[in-house]
Amino acid sequence: MQVQITQFIAPHGEQRTRFCEVPDDCAVGYEALKRKGCRLTAEVLMTGAVSQCIEHDEGDFMMEVTQNGPEVQTALIEMLHAFDGKAFDEWLKETRNDGDYKIQGKEW
Repeated sequence: MQVQITQFIAPHGEQRTRFCEVPDDCAVGYEALKRKGCRLTAEVLMTGAVSQCIEHDEGDFMMEVTQNGPEVQTALIEMLHAFDGKAFDEWLKETRNDGDYKIQGKEW
C-alpha cells in the first residue's frame, strides 16, 4: 500500500507531497492516524539524517530520526505499527491542557 508523506524541503520549508510504499499491515496505523487528523512528514536535516513525524496541528506526536538510507523505511513502518489512537488522544488532551510542547508525553 502507499502512504502519503509531506516532505519539507530546505532551506525555506517548501512542502511537497510524496508517496511511499509500505507493507499492507501498516494500513491499520495509517488509517487510524488519518482519522485523528494527523499526517506523516519527513525532512532531511542539515546533518544528512532524516526526521520523520506523525504530526498534528498541535505538534509532533511521534518522531524518529535516522540516517538517510534503508533505516528511513524501517522507521516509517515501525511508526505506523506503533500508532495508538488512545495514546494519541491522551497526548492531545495533555498538550491542549498544559500548553507545553510534548512528543509522546515527553516535555521538551
